[in-house]
Amino acid sequence: MVSPAETVKAESHWKPQFSLLLFGLLLSKLGTSIYMLSLPWLAYDLTGSSLILGSVFAVEMLPFILLMPFGGVLIDKMSRKKIMIVSDVLRCIVLLSVPVLFGVGLLEVGYIYLLSFSMSVLSFMVEVSLMAIVPTMVPFDHLTRANSHIQMIENISTLAGPLLAAFLLGAYGTYMTLALNAFAFLVMAFCVLFINIQENKQQVQLQSLIQDAKEYGIYGEAKHCG
Repeated sequence: MVSPAETVKAESHWKPQFSLLLFGLLLSKLGTSIYMLSLPWLAYDLTGSSLILGSVFAVEMLPFILLMPFGGVLIDKMSRKKIMIVSDVLRCIVLLSVPVLFGVGLLEVGYIYLLSFSMSVLSFMVEVSLMAIVPTMVPFDHLTRANSHIQMIENISTLAGPLLAAFLLGAYGTYMTLALNAFAFLVMAFCVLFINIQENKQQVQLQSLIQDAKEYGIYGEAKHCG
């Protein structure tokens, strides 16, 4: 039987780290809401076409559809901590490239499509990695409460993200908004850097990846039905 002293010691170990993760997650979720509104608006600003605006929204959703069958399998066999850090640093760099390219007169609408797709791929990697690391950080009997905190972050970002994006776009313009937005992902990367995460040491093999994707991603539902 676990003594009260041991329980307090265990909680003092994971709670600060989980709180740090929640802080980074809040900034990351708000950042995602901001860029998902800012990039289509930027495309419209460059072209004046509402069709382009709508198509950028569609491109932002595409990676989640394409990667869902096997993305989780791939992430499960890699270092989730490294995935999150690298993805967040890349999200910061990619967004910062927009005002830079605009400043030198090289920003084109085609780059906005590429940017939107890339940002969504990186966001997918972070989202799936997050779902995988939370159970390794939080004791089982606290998992429901931890997930409720994450859901609260989701709700806050869903409500506040578009409002914050509208304020920043109106006050600072698209390019400055994206530049400010980039640093939210950098903060998330630093938060994850100081968190201890239990890693899966399995090596990724293409043949195994394809097989797992077929079994658990594409055909998993059919198996359950059968």
